[in-house]
Amino acid sequence: MRERPDDKRVVKTIRTIHATFEQMMCEMDYRDITVKELCERALVNKKTFYRYYETLNYLLKEFQEDMISAYLARVEGLHRKTYSYRYGGRDSSTSRLPRRSILQSTT
Repeated sequence: MRERPDDKRVVKTIRTIHATFEQMMCEMDYRDITVKELCERALVNKKTFYRYYETLNYLLKEFQEDMISAYLARVEGLHRKTYSYRYGGRDSSTSRLPRRSILQSTT
């Protein structure tokens, strides 16, 4: 993948390419997607596409990495919520202390 400037127009173009690619992946097999059709749907020039991606495989790789990162972040968030719920908000650096039952006698 090539280096990209932090220009808002570049970010918008990349998002448009990603969104169009995702839409096309839902509609057809990856092998049937062409750069030409992707660019036509995204209203992006082919030259612009090739400025950021050498081939569709590079776009697919970036798309997969983004999906995996989002999934892992979501799973980590679920893990934190579950841990917080189960262990009363203590973080993992503290040991879990046994809780005394209310019904337990105090003799």
